[in-house]
Amino acid sequence: MTALAPALDALVLAGSAAGLDAAAVRDEGARLAAAVAESITGAGPDWLAATGTSGGLESFFTAASSARRWRSGPTDHLAALVRAGSDHAPAYARALTEVVSAASALGDPGIGGIAAASATAAAQLAAIPQREAPRAPAAPTAPADSLFPAPDLLPQGVPGVDEILARCAAPSTTGRRTSRADRPRPPPPRPPPRGRSPSSSLRRSRSTT
Repeated sequence: MTALAPALDALVLAGSAAGLDAAAVRDEGARLAAAVAESITGAGPDWLAATGTSGGLESFFTAASSARRWRSGPTDHLAALVRAGSDHAPAYARALTEVVSAASALGDPGIGGIAAASATAAAQLAAIPQREAPRAPAAPTAPADSLFPAPDLLPQGVPGVDEILARCAAPSTTGRRTSRADRPRPPPPRPPPRGRSPSSSLRRSRSTT
């Protein structure tokens, strides 16, 4: 016995809770399972046994072809629940993924069936709108006055902003270069003693050396 029959029963329960017709839900689930297992070797007989469908493999492939679009999009009942904003839509989508998982195990499962099941399950879950996560409150913007600490919060000896601006606006009296007029003038040369010329003093200093 495969897991498809119990998965279909669970889908019917989820659909009935959402107000859907039980027979229509079971038919939708069976067709979805056929579409997933269509490429799996030996899946047809297992599907017929799990769904209780008569008519041979032709019924299996007919059901599969009618539901191929659901491998890339939501089933009809799921889409209707989503459009109506039903709170049962998430539970119904999860029940559909269980049907998909059971269908991928029919017959002789291979990589193709697993890939089809993964894509189909993702398509059902993607139909459920995600609730927007609450946004974090925006960080409070500091007022312009608080960008600089208050004068009474500054360490002792550190000037405040107002004091710094006042210093910048005041004309600078320190550090400027003194002009030539402000530089002290050297004293004038002292005149030589009377009676001696500069040349005689120079000759005398040479003779002593």
